[in-house]
Amino acid sequence: MRSNARRPGTSAAMPRPSRRGAIAVYVVITMLLLIGFLGLAVDTAHVRTTAQKLQAAADAAALAAAGLVMQDDPATDYLATRQKAVDIALANSAAGAPVQLDFNMSNSIDGDVVVGQWNRSTRVFTPTTLSPDAVMVQARRTSTSIGGEIGLFFGAVFGQDRSGVARPAVAQYGTGGGAAVLVLDPSLEGAFDVRGNPRMRVPRNDIQVNSTDACAMMMNGAPDDPRVQARRINVTGNFCIPDGSASPAPVAFQPPIPDPLEGIPQPDPASMPNLGGIRAPGVYDAGYYPTGLDCNDGVVFLNPGVYVFGPPGVEVHGDCVLQGSGVMLFVDMGARIVISGDAPGLDFTPPTAGLYRGISIFQHRDNTLACDISGSGLFNVPGTMYFKRGHLGMDGNVDRSVGRVITNTLLFRGNGRYTITGEGRDEGPMAAYLVD
Repeated sequence: MRSNARRPGTSAAMPRPSRRGAIAVYVVITMLLLIGFLGLAVDTAHVRTTAQKLQAAADAAALAAAGLVMQDDPATDYLATRQKAVDIALANSAAGAPVQLDFNMSNSIDGDVVVGQWNRSTRVFTPTTLSPDAVMVQARRTSTSIGGEIGLFFGAVFGQDRSGVARPAVAQYGTGGGAAVLVLDPSLEGAFDVRGNPRMRVPRNDIQVNSTDACAMMMNGAPDDPRVQARRINVTGNFCIPDGSASPAPVAFQPPIPDPLEGIPQPDPASMPNLGGIRAPGVYDAGYYPTGLDCNDGVVFLNPGVYVFGPPGVEVHGDCVLQGSGVMLFVDMGARIVISGDAPGLDFTPPTAGLYRGISIFQHRDNTLACDISGSGLFNVPGTMYFKRGHLGMDGNVDRSVGRVITNTLLFRGNGRYTITGEGRDEGPMAAYLVD
């Protein structure tokens, strides 16, 4: 009988070569997987970065070209416009090479530089050489573009060593009516600030933040929760927000939009009847109220016209509601708007004609005081609220509807829902604006 006892002086059996070979295979497979995942991450980041740079090039080229298109010579097929787009694109780079555009003299919709017309209502760009007012630029690194596709670092491992990337932009020469929320401060951090869990919806228009700060637009809260939604969000500087908290994602380093109401003269109180102040419910006429409005209950109804309020301004508290039709409130120096309480409300429409058509609230351009809107009452102001150098703060847990907002700085907080409809004053200086 064979004994299983180990002979003296002998050692334990060594691992079989097949086991060592299997471990080596596992190690190789694991390394290949790790390399594959790393390569995928690197190539994905490369494609994303290239796309961002192509978008910046397309935006800049479209803006520059749109500034020329209405003055260009149709007989040349808008050669100067196309040349400007090509030159500006070349000043930008993507994937380590200048961005190259084709002139597209045939003006094909699939070309790199396309002149045409932009319809704001339908948001449709139509290629045409008959009185064009807009330019579409498609910055591309594709198989059919001048620069060709971009190379991938690890794509060959998966049988694909190149990738196509393209980004379009449309700019129109006209007024700045596309921005229903315009924050004017040129340099402040958090010029546009959203805190807590408010919801802002700008369904048909853009948000524009002119500040050049690295955190010009700020938001807190959880990622992947789109608390701010607009047609487009442009920031002249950059933004500091959780991923997915704004939809679409803001576009940084965009040109500022000038104040569209800068040229409108301010009301002159000296030319208006002096009506003292408003301290009780009732019906009131347009005029100069040097001691302001202070209401705590009932309805203050304003007849059509312009109302100039001196200090302390417009204070609506308790369950007072300010109503009217065809009304503009002018907040003079030293005055401000304060809305607070259980059920205070503003519910009035702006003038539909005349110098102040479409404007609901106009704060003196040198007045830096803050407008503070809180409480839980009705708030329906379908015109433009204009605070050239002031701050607008809106707080609370109710729904509010505003036509347009033009302000130096802006803060939304609380849990309310804000709809910016795009109604109100829709004009400004002629310039090139990104529209898509």
